[in-house]
Formats: sequence, C-alpha cells, structure tokens
Amino acid sequence: MATHNVAVALDKRESIPGPSPLPLLGNIRDIDVKNTVRSLNELADSYGPIYRLKLGVANVIIISSYGLINEVLSRKEFIKYPVGTVMRMRDVIHDSLITAFHHEENWAIAHRTLVPAFGPLAIKQMFGEMHDIGSQLVQKWIHSGPTTAIDVAADLQSLALDTLALCAMDTRFNSLSRDADEPHKLVNALNGIFSEVTVRAARPAWFTKLQWSANRKFDENNAFLRKLAHEVISHRRANPSQKKDLLNALVNGKDPATGNSLTDDCIINNMMAFLIAGSETTGNLLAFLLYYLLANPRAYATLREEIDRVVGSDPLAPEHLNKLPYTKACLREALRLQPTVPVLAVKPVDVDGPIVLGHKWELDGPQTILILLHHLHRDASVWGENAKDFNPQRMLDKNFAKLPPNAWKPFGNGQRSCIGNEFAFQEATIAVALLFQKFDFSFADPDYKLTIKQAASIKPANLFVHAKPRPGVDALSTNQGVVHEDTIGKPAPATENVFSGVNDLKPIIVYYGSNMGTSMELANNLAKSAIQRGFQCTAAALDEATGSLRPGVLSVFISSSYDGQPTNNGAKFIDWISALSPNSLTGVEFVVFGCGNRTFFVLLFSIIRANLEGTGEWRDTFQRIPNLIFDLLEKHGAISIAAKGSADAAEGDVLAQFVTWQASDFWPCVANLHGVAPGTTDEALRVAVVHHKPTFQPIQTGVSAIVKKVYRLTDDRVRPKYHLELELPEGHNYEVGGYLEILPRNPLELVKRALRALGLKEDDVLELHSSASTPLPTGVPLLAKDLLSHHLDLNQPATVKLLRDHCEVAEDKQALDSILEEGNRTTVLTRRPSVLQILEAVKIGNLPMSALIGLLPPLKPRPYSISSSPLSSPSRCTLTWSVLQHPGLSHPRFSQITTYGLASNFLSALKDGDTLSVTVKPSHAAFRPVFYGPGATPVIMVCAGAGLAPFRGFLQHRFELLRQGSVLETKMPPAMLFVGCRSPADKIYADTLREWALAARVDIFYAFSQNTENTESAGCKYAQDRLWLERVRVMDLWEQGARMYVCGSRLVNEGVKDVLKRMYVEGVQKQNGQDLTEAQVEEWWASTRRDRYAVDVF
Repeated sequence: MATHNVAVALDKRESIPGPSPLPLLGNIRDIDVKNTVRSLNELADSYGPIYRLKLGVANVIIISSYGLINEVLSRKEFIKYPVGTVMRMRDVIHDSLITAFHHEENWAIAHRTLVPAFGPLAIKQMFGEMHDIGSQLVQKWIHSGPTTAIDVAADLQSLALDTLALCAMDTRFNSLSRDADEPHKLVNALNGIFSEVTVRAARPAWFTKLQWSANRKFDENNAFLRKLAHEVISHRRANPSQKKDLLNALVNGKDPATGNSLTDDCIINNMMAFLIAGSETTGNLLAFLLYYLLANPRAYATLREEIDRVVGSDPLAPEHLNKLPYTKACLREALRLQPTVPVLAVKPVDVDGPIVLGHKWELDGPQTILILLHHLHRDASVWGENAKDFNPQRMLDKNFAKLPPNAWKPFGNGQRSCIGNEFAFQEATIAVALLFQKFDFSFADPDYKLTIKQAASIKPANLFVHAKPRPGVDALSTNQGVVHEDTIGKPAPATENVFSGVNDLKPIIVYYGSNMGTSMELANNLAKSAIQRGFQCTAAALDEATGSLRPGVLSVFISSSYDGQPTNNGAKFIDWISALSPNSLTGVEFVVFGCGNRTFFVLLFSIIRANLEGTGEWRDTFQRIPNLIFDLLEKHGAISIAAKGSADAAEGDVLAQFVTWQASDFWPCVANLHGVAPGTTDEALRVAVVHHKPTFQPIQTGVSAIVKKVYRLTDDRVRPKYHLELELPEGHNYEVGGYLEILPRNPLELVKRALRALGLKEDDVLELHSSASTPLPTGVPLLAKDLLSHHLDLNQPATVKLLRDHCEVAEDKQALDSILEEGNRTTVLTRRPSVLQILEAVKIGNLPMSALIGLLPPLKPRPYSISSSPLSSPSRCTLTWSVLQHPGLSHPRFSQITTYGLASNFLSALKDGDTLSVTVKPSHAAFRPVFYGPGATPVIMVCAGAGLAPFRGFLQHRFELLRQGSVLETKMPPAMLFVGCRSPADKIYADTLREWALAARVDIFYAFSQNTENTESAGCKYAQDRLWLERVRVMDLWEQGARMYVCGSRLVNEGVKDVLKRMYVEGVQKQNGQDLTEAQVEEWWASTRRDRYAVDVF
C-alpha cells in the first residue's frame, strides 16, 4: 500500500473551491455539453489552480497550475483513469489500450505485444507509405485549384486515417479520393461516434438511455467499424504477410511476459482504437499548426526557409527528416498551445491515509482528478510572460530538453502515454515538409479567428485555406518517385571479407533486450552480417543469456532501458548477473551496444533529477541498463573486446549509427581478436575517379565546441604537453571524470604523401560505392584530398595479418618479407610502420585503387579525459595531453622516420577561436569518486605524465565544493595524489595543484624517472615506487576504506598492482606473522580490483 502523508497542521488546510452543485443535477448547468473543455478552462480562470465539481454522483477535482500538476504526475499513486469521452469510448472499444482501467489484464498484454510495432526502426520503414499518402493530399489540393476554400480539418483527418490504415494495416481506405460532399463511410462513422461520445460524456447516463434515435445511429456506426475491422483481420489471416506492421503484431504477436496471444475481441478493440485515436489527433495537430503558421508570418517564413534549404526541389527523402529541427519545434509548439487531447484524468490507488495536494488541499478519499493541459501549457512560471504566443524557438531541441518535468504532456503520462507518438511525429513531419514544399497558403477568410470544435479531441472550427502551387509545381511534377530507405535487416554481402580463410572463428551470440523492437532489429542485422562473414551466429532474447555465458563464444549485448529498468525480455538476466560471485565470468568475451533517446529520457526522468540533484543520489537513466550490463560483466571477470557502443535516437538515424559502429569499432575489434587486419579491404568497396562537381562530406559526429584557449605547458627540455579550454554548446554539459571523443584530421603534409603513394592529385574527384556497411561517404563525389584528410586514418600501424596478405602482390617481396619478419618480432604497435609508410616503401603491385584505399582504415574519434570540473563552469572544460612522437621504427628501412601521433598533434595545432567536433562522454561508473556524503571514501590517485588529466579535474572538483560552501572541509575524506614525471621540468599545473591541494585535503607526491636525486622525488623513479615509499600513509587511508584510481600506461597499472600486492603481503606478515600463498594474494587482488580499484589505461 502506498502512503503519501503530508505533515501540515489541520488549521492550515484549505477547502477546495468550486461552484455550488444543484440537488440531483450537480454542476451540469455549469458545463457546456458541446464544449466541456472550454467550460472547464473558464471555471479554472474563475476559481484558480484547483476546484471541484459534482458530475452525476461523483465529485471531481480539477487542477490547472504547473505546481499541482507536476506534483500529481510525479506521485506514483496517481494512475490514468478513463473519464468523460474516454469512458464513453468504452462503449465502442471496451478495454483497449486507450480506454482500459489500469488493473485490466488486456491492457498490459496488448501494450507489451504492440509496442515493438511502433519502435523507431519499424516507424522508419514506414516512410515510403507515409510519403505515398502525403503525395495523394498534394495531388488533391493541386487539382482543387488555388481559389478553392479547402476544409483543412476534414482533409487532414482523411490524410491521417489513410496513413494509419496503409502503414499499420496494409489497407487502403482511399478517403482522400472522395469528394467533400460524399466522404468515405468510415469517416462518417468515426465522426458520428466522436460526436455522440462527446455528448454522452456531458450528460447523465439515465438521460442517454432515453435518446433512442441517437443510440440507434451510434450502434450502427459501432457495428460498421467492428465489421470493417473483422474483414481486415480475416483478410490478413487468409493472406499472411511478412510486413512488420501493427496488424501482424495484433494477429500474430505474443505477449513476451506470458506468451499469450491477443483474443479476437482484443484485436478488434485495439485496431478500432488506433483508427479512432490516430485519425483525430494527428489530423487536428496539422490543422492547428497550419492556423498558427498563417497567423504568424515570421514563423511561416522560417519554416519555409528550412524546408527549402534542406529539401529544395528534390524528392523528400528519409535523411531529410532529422535535418528539420524548426519543423519539429513548430509541431511541438502547436501541441503546446492546442493539445488535441486537452484533458488528462488520474485517480489515486492503493492509498493509506489522507491525500493532500499542494500541502493544503485534502481530497475526500480517492477522487478523480482532471488535469487541464490548456492551463499547464500556458503557465507563465514555465513558459514566461509570452506563454500564449506561438513561439517555436522555445521548442528547439536544446530548449525542449531543458523543460522542467511534466511541463509538456500532449501524449499523456508515464506507462499509459501514447505508444504512437513517434509514428504521429514522423507522419506529421512528412506532411508538413511535402505541403510547404509544394504550396503557398493563405486564409480563405482573411479575418478568420480561431474557434475550437470539440469531439473526441479538439480541432479548429471552420478553418478554410487557399493552397496555391508554388512556381514549377504541377500535378505531373508531384509524381516524382519517392526515395525509399529499406536497409534494416538486409546487410550487404561481405564478399572477399577479411575473415575468409581464417580457421576457428569464434561463435557469436547476439542478445537483445527490447520492448520496442529496435534492439531486436539491430541484433538480427548484426547476426546476418556475421553469418555472411563466415561466423556461426544466432540472435536471442537477453534472458536467454541467463546461465549461458561461457569462454570461447563472443557474446554481444544490444539493449535499451525503459524507466531506467530492464526490458521485458531482460529482467531475468539482470537479476542473474547481479547475483553472481566474483570472477565467475572469467574468460568470457563480450561487447555491449546501447540504444536510447536522450531527449526522451531527459524529459521523462527530469523529475528524478529535480528531486535528487545535489544529494549525490541521482544518476542519468539514459542507457542505464546497457551501462549496467557492461559494468557487471567486467565486475565478474569478463573481458570487453571493444568500447561500449551507443545510439541516440535524438541525434538521428539509429540504424545509421549502428552501421557506423559496426564498421568502425565492432568488426575491427573482432578482427583483432582473430589476429586479422581490421581494414576495409574487400571488393565491396569500389572507388572511381569521376568528373562531377565535388561536395564536402565531413564526418557527422558530436557537436561543435569553440576553442577558447590552447597553450603549451612544458618547455623544450621535455616532451610537449598542452592545455586546451573548450566552450561546449548550450545544453551539452559534462561530469567530472568524463571524457571527450575528438575526431582528428590528417595534416596536409601527410595527405600529400598519401596522394603520391596512391597516384592521385589533390583535385581528383572520387566517388565511393560499397555493398557492405562502411562509415566512409558513399555515392557522393568528393575531392581525393578531402577523403584522405577527413575520412581515412593515415597513421594506423599495419598489422602482421595485413602484411602477410599482401606479400603475394608485392613487387619487392624480399623487402616486404623482411618487414613482415620484423613485425612478427615486435608486439609494440608504435614500432611497426603504418600502412602509408609501407605503400611508400614497397611497391604493392597492380592492386586497383579500391584495394589500395581499402587498406587504409577509417578515421575514428579518440577519447581524451576531461581535466576540469563542471563546478568551475558547466559548459567550459579543459583537456590535457602529451604530443606523441615515435622516432626510429623497428625496421631499418624506417629507422630514420619519426611518426607523430595523429590526434595529439592535431589538437596542438588548434588556435583560439577554432571549432572542434567533440562528443561528450560520461566517465566509467567505477572511475567516478563520491566526494562527500554517504558512500564517500578517501581517494588515492596514481598517474604518469598527461595521465594527470582526470585527477586535475578531481582536485578542482574538491576545491570548488569547498569554495562554494557545498561541503565542510571536515566532511570531505582526505586524498593522496602520486604523479610520475621525467624531471621537475615535466611537472604541469604545479602551482595550481598546490593551491587546490592545500584547500582540499590532498597530499601530492612526485617521482622523476630521469632525476631521482631531486629531493622532491625522494629517490623514487616511478609513481609506483613513491607509492611504496609512502606505504604507511597509504595503508592508513586504505584501512579507512580508500579507493584507488590509476591513469597511465599499462606499465603504470601493472606497477601499481604489484605494489598493492606487496603492501598486502607485508601488512598480513606484520599483523599476524602469516606468509600468504600466491593463490591467497590473487584472491585478495580479485576482490580489491572489483570493489576498490579503478583504472583508466591509455
């Protein structure tokens, strides 16, 4: 039982106001039967943020202020409750998704079964059909002529109805082809039902029973709809289809939780529910948007400019949709001002004790509460003084993500929110783009004033417009073919793939955690791609991994999160892996890829952040489950062969992000696992010199940050180290210990060398085509110089496998053989020549251009630890790095060549004011100290060189917490920092660190590898040596529960690990005289590594 008591003195509680009810009739005379919503809003204007009405025998509470609505929607005891038109709609669609009571079993079964049909990838595949119906509307309005007064609401309802029928049920109602005077019988039936349920909702049930004529017509319309639904279902059963649409989900789907199928009644109820809800709401949204754009010429012009710039005169294509942010903002703003379902209803359940709202209004038991979205969406405390104005700027993504919790609710709330919202938004975006690409609009009546007509939802009444075709638009030109995008589940054949001829390929199992179907689609895509490369591979639900993980099999996990919780088919696995004992997954190899929508999670869980931010308890729930899977697998001894991948639907096409990750991260890492060159050398890549005008195709990754300051930290006596300050764009903040992914560019001198080696000129124009997934730009002409500068890694060391594969085609086989022999001897990649150096040194033979370019791997972003704290500035961060130089490679032919680190040199060449493409990434969960409060422990940090970067951020964070008064010095546990340098000249940030350390209870210790005589080094050569020297103080903190953080090379990590083991052995020996076995030490180390040791190796 949920309890929500508020400690408020009784004398401070206020009675809830409202108009006085009449005997028997209650407040029915205060409500306009034809427009109940307007009446409720007017009463709110009169009685304030909360009032009561007696409707029939029930007392209903109405709330309208943001404060009260946020409180109610944030409290778990309030759940959706059908009232009014929704309750009366139960006469038609019974316990459908829209009308069911929360306790009804059919609702939960239908929700779990149908959600995958409305997943992002499923909706993406509907583009062609949505475009088809949108083009029909364009044709109709062209044939209507520029002087015809078009009934906007009617035509857009038909558009929405036909779109839903075709996309979700593979059925054409062709309601757009009907004359306005003779609408489709289905439209008549729907409108009849809408009108009747609206009237029934506002009058007593006994009075409805007396309306014999209206009831007979209502029953006829209901029977017609159910008969139509039955016919559509019967046709699909008689003519099975592989189409992944709503109808197949209804007819063939099974509840993933129970394995049950939907009953025929449930199928019909939900099919009718989607027809009723989908046709009304989306059509009315578009009608309201058209009104607001015509009433606001500046917004109209801005939207038109965006569509002309992005789409132009080309056919609308799927990739255009993610490039229309202002169009999306206009749709959001129209829904704010006119939410087509303008009232939400909730009711408290399982409550023990009084129910108090706003700390002063007590309910008379579990009463129904109506939420007025009209007032919520115009509340000046959220939207400002211009809340009543149409202002799409407030709904651009960066502003939309900053909205307070529960401020924008046109699609409902929580679990019972509309599952078709993404469908509606894609449909609406396509319609707006098509219509404004083709027409100039104007009011048929220049003096038109917006009035509202209410049925099952609200719509603009008597809105008529003129649609004048824009220059060059006619019926013939609008019949251009639609650009389809149908790649999901159809990976191209990996001909001549890098795994051909490799024996003993590890089997791969791809586990997917999926409610919406997206992760399942991605898993199937990857499984097919793996099979084509010669792997034994299957895809399975995440729960099937329970108890099944084992060495020798590569386990790939692709998962989403829902409410920060596991998917329906993954909860069992999460429970199992959470309870495992240490090291129980030793030898298991894995990869994790997470799916999600950051904007969705920012909005849905901002209430959690609002309640817990500042307490140290809040963590972003975006991709929580993929992150948890990764952390638990590592915790129990499994080994990740690649960095965790992720896709954010808020940043665009999920499939495209997944394909890019496969090509740039997953398959190269799988290749390395098998000792195979991770290049793109296969015949799937084709390169041709063309005679077209080139286009510039930069890699689209991350956001553009501005370089505010960059300077060198060290002098010429030591390896160069640099400091960079970046201003992140608004809305892109970071956390202490996080990192930035930087996409570098090849320097011009290196590009010129590559051009010569490949036999190309700077102004040659190339066009790439690939039958396999690739992150390289395909199908567009681009300069050879741009391809080599921005897309291919010219510094990548060549692998032994690559050298071996090309011995057969080398003209100078003896030279290549000797390079191969040297490559076999050295395990240090930086001691091997790069692919470009081999191309320069050895003639490979008559390899085609495609194969030569295929030898060069794609450029990938490089991670750099952030060396600042967001408490200093949430949008300004710093990076610290060493410039890498590798003189004298192993082979004599390259002994005089100095190789420079690509990314480090790229960063050091930046100037103040430059822009840099970055992706903000959070720190690994284990590499995130708790600085104060519950869970805080002493901290021991060990680093070498530029490995100081994250610890500089830690020290600044401690300093700012104290300076800003967030914590008392005595409440912050002590810390130690060990820094390894070559010499005193190699110390960086020395004065700043000293200031922060003195204020923030941190002791700093140095070790100089080339100047151990220096007193500050205390005779120690490396940081781990100094750690051993200070072991008494270290062990004192360790006994207090200290956690250790290490950032440096693998040698630093190994050195620290060895010192910790020695400390433990010495401590046990001193304490009880016991000599430990190696097994006992390793057991202690396994526990320590899991719970108290975090490492960031570079």
